[in-house]
Amino acid sequence: MTEMDEKGVRPNLGTLNAVLENLTSLGNPKQAKMIMLSTLSEFKKLGIEPSLASYQFILSAFCKESK
Repeated sequence: MTEMDEKGVRPNLGTLNAVLENLTSLGNPKQAKMIMLSTLSEFKKLGIEPSLASYQFILSAFCKESK
C-alpha cells in the first residue's frame, strides 16, 4: 500500500479484496480480524465500499475458529 501511494496509484475494490483475501490466511485469527476492521475503515475513508466478495472474506475470517 505504501508503494502504491508513493507511485500515485489509487487503491480500488480489487485492492480491498486482495488485502482481505490475504488477511483470511493470516495465522493469527485475532490479529487478522483487527487488521481487517482497520482496513475496512481506511477504504471507507477513500470512498471504496465492500462488495459481496469482500463480505465473503470478512465472514471467512470472523467464522474461523481460534486455535
